Amino acid sequence: YDALIFNRRLSAGRTVKYLGRSARLLFAFTDIRNERFTMQDVFKCISDIGIVPVVKLTNPQRDAVPLARALIAGGIPIMEVTFRAAGAADAIGMIRNNCPEMLVGAGTVLSLSQIDEAQAAGAQFLVTPGMDPLLVEYAKEKRIPVIPGCSTASDCHAAYRLGLSIIKFFPAEASGGIKKMKALHGPFPMFQVMPTGGISLKNLREYSACSFVAACGGSYMVAEDLVKQGHWDEIFLNFQEAILGVSFKHLPAPQTGTSILFPLFFLKKKKTQILIAIMYRRYAYKYDVT
Repeated sequence: YDALIFNRRLSAGRTVKYLGRSARLLFAFTDIRNERFTMQDVFKCISDIGIVPVVKLTNPQRDAVPLARALIAGGIPIMEVTFRAAGAADAIGMIRNNCPEMLVGAGTVLSLSQIDEAQAAGAQFLVTPGMDPLLVEYAKEKRIPVIPGCSTASDCHAAYRLGLSIIKFFPAEASGGIKKMKALHGPFPMFQVMPTGGISLKNLREYSACSFVAACGGSYMVAEDLVKQGHWDEIFLNFQEAILGVSFKHLPAPQTGTSILFPLFFLKKKKTQILIAIMYRRYAYKYDVT
């Protein structure tokens, strides 16, 4: 089953082959505090992957590592663990210790103490819901990449003055969607953008088609109920469908051969779901995420 073949090299520039699509990922699996692992390296990783699952873990001891392994097997070796749930730092630490090939960041960062907590746990990047110059400056002092939320021209201007190169357009849909994002891009063409908030399979392709969009963030692939119930196979299928749904200008288009798309037409049929799950457990590179 060619859609579930993964070639891994745990080094910078490793090749990951998934869904018949080969992508070059710039990965340097070292501590983010190592000076050789720069902010631009992290942003390049995010851009090369193109999708950033936003994860809320209410039981990190139970769910953090299995979810990370499902993400890796699904071809999306990145996650943003939000501080909206207690134990986010613990989850980040467990993922870093057990899944070194995962690029893991801290999301919904609201305070200086959370920056310290996230960095101590091993977070490789930070995401804030709004534009707070104090948080951005502190993250830069700590040498940890930060992506602030911006939804207005004033936010973007502040990000420009702080020397940032990538921002999060949040909340994307509630703030005006693609039309608003494109309008902001006019006077601020220097930014790469990560739209988050209201992103789903229904609009993922439209967002990802914008030339200045580096990646799309969202929680739709990792719904809280699926995580709590341990439905890793269904989450895995969501990842694959998301990969097929993107059309980033800076990434090669995913193949859409019959062997890849055939099972996706029948996801509502239980027997087919079970069949795909069996294939997943057999071929997803020695991980047992169940």
